[in-house]
Amino acid sequence: MLDSRPPVDLFGVAHIAAILTTVAASIGLCTLLRRRPSDALDRQIRVGLSIFLVAMTTLHVLWVLDNREVVVWEFLPLHLCDLSIFVGLYALWSKRRIAAELLYFWTCSGTFLAMILPAIDRGFPSYRFFIYFALHGGVVVTSVVLVYGMGLYPDRRSPLRAYGLTMIYIVVIAALDLATGQNYLFLAHKPPEETLLDYMGPWPLYVMVALAIGLGLFYLLNWPFRGREPGPDR
Repeated sequence: MLDSRPPVDLFGVAHIAAILTTVAASIGLCTLLRRRPSDALDRQIRVGLSIFLVAMTTLHVLWVLDNREVVVWEFLPLHLCDLSIFVGLYALWSKRRIAAELLYFWTCSGTFLAMILPAIDRGFPSYRFFIYFALHGGVVVTSVVLVYGMGLYPDRRSPLRAYGLTMIYIVVIAALDLATGQNYLFLAHKPPEETLLDYMGPWPLYVMVALAIGLGLFYLLNWPFRGREPGPDR
């Protein structure tokens, strides 16, 4: 049954609460890890975050099955925020620094911005609203905890390394969009909902502007780690 709730009230109480909850959870878990460091706590938080991401992903899939025509494209995790869930799960269990830094740059730039101007058409207290912000917030919290809480810091080469991997990913997705008529990463056209892309000009200008802003954000996010030794890696 389709959800008939009204659209998101941008910067309304529920929207701001969802963003602040994500920020609070990130700060709280990082503070806990840094003040009471232990292998047991590290493991418990990684397990808890993994369970949360899997549970929210399952609820999202169930929502899609119940509300949309079932097509294979709905289940391929090719949007950046969808792929971030799997990168996050891998980073939580492997504690590989390259996975943690890639997740950090992706989520603290793209995913968090997608929470500020969400591409959904249902507001609070709809099921869709809850799942959207829980999943997006979950991967943001995961990335911050891995980097700031567990010490998997990026190094001075990390922004370019992460950006290079991102560009490879975008080229692959662009070819897939062209071949299939899909709109992964919104490379073919903007989403119908209001997003930050609406302020970046028409196609294809908004794609180039978004890429330039992305590189700048990667370097800005790396600024706190200037002169710091890179975090440990497994």
